[in-house]
Amino acid sequence: MTPELRYTRQVRLAEVGEAGQARLASAHACVHGDGMAADVEARYLGGAGVSVTHATTHPNEDMPGWLLALGPGARDVAAGAYAALSVMRAVLASSPHPRVDA
Repeated sequence: MTPELRYTRQVRLAEVGEAGQARLASAHACVHGDGMAADVEARYLGGAGVSVTHATTHPNEDMPGWLLALGPGARDVAAGAYAALSVMRAVLASSPHPRVDA
C-alpha cells in the first residue's frame, strides 16, 4: 500500500490534514517501558507514521484518574493509546521535524 493511501483517513481529519501527516511522518518518538502499554503506544504511533524507538527506562508516569480505575489489562491498552495520542497531539502542534520523548 502506498503511503498516500495508507494515511488517507488521517489526512481527511481537520486536526491532521496533509501538513499534519507530513509532521507525523517526519517525527521520531522514543517509547519508554517494556510492557503492553509501551507496545500499544509504539504500534499506534507507528501506524500514524511516526518513527519509533524503544527504551526500557520508565519516565514519571502521569496517568489520568480514569485510567487508574480500569483493570490491569485494559489499563495497559488504554494507557498506551492515551500516551500515543498525547505524542501525536504534541507532534501536530510542534515544528516540522519534532523529536518526542514519549
